[in-house]
Amino acid sequence: MKIGVFGGGFKPLTSGHFSKVALALSENDIVILYYGIASRKKGSGYEYTRGMARMIYDIMAPAIQRELGPMGVEVREGVPTPIAKIFKLIEAIKDKRDNDSISLQGLGIDPNNVESITVYSDPKDLRSFLRHMGGPHEQKYYGDLYRKGMLRFDSGLSGDDLENMSRITCAMERFYSNLSNEELERLARIRGSEVRQYILDAQTEAVKQYLPPFLNAEELNGVIDILMSGCSLPVQSETYFRDLLRGMRRG
Repeated sequence: MKIGVFGGGFKPLTSGHFSKVALALSENDIVILYYGIASRKKGSGYEYTRGMARMIYDIMAPAIQRELGPMGVEVREGVPTPIAKIFKLIEAIKDKRDNDSISLQGLGIDPNNVESITVYSDPKDLRSFLRHMGGPHEQKYYGDLYRKGMLRFDSGLSGDDLENMSRITCAMERFYSNLSNEELERLARIRGSEVRQYILDAQTEAVKQYLPPFLNAEELNGVIDILMSGCSLPVQSETYFRDLLRGMRRG
């Protein structure tokens, strides 16, 4: 069994993030997606609250499970953080048993039948994993998995890496059959900061373009409504977002 794992804060989950999911699906038997639920402001004019993150997760997770679950994707909350959950998953596979955070059986994983586990990440997050290589903590966190070639790390796109881009666009064609390679490259390279700027500029159609392709029309509009609510301050309460989601489902 080949396992791919990808985690992130996803504020919001974009086509750029989805390109890594598509790549992981093309190279593994099962993909674990750890979806972070945390706020973000960092001094920008756009506030992404924990309430918004929770509401969008409540739309995204069922859609992922519905559309991608049959292909082998398992989505889980990345709490306390996606990186922490990935470390716990590696630990469970290393020790060949569940721990306080991971149920391998619940993920459909037989630790005795694992051929490889590949962590897909951007270069910044990848440093959190690579810093333990060759040091006193490598055995603690990874055991012999990395030394035996069973644990791998994939940072995805880096600059003008044409070989990796080809891998990614080929994987994305399964979900975007009518788009050119140039259009697929743009979807893969989009950054969260760009999408958040589109939100601030009220460019709704641009935001829709860069959200992942597994959402139906109702889910897409619901996510857009929640994202656009972050443009106005003061920040709305979680109760507000619950009411918004209930209204969407009744409609």
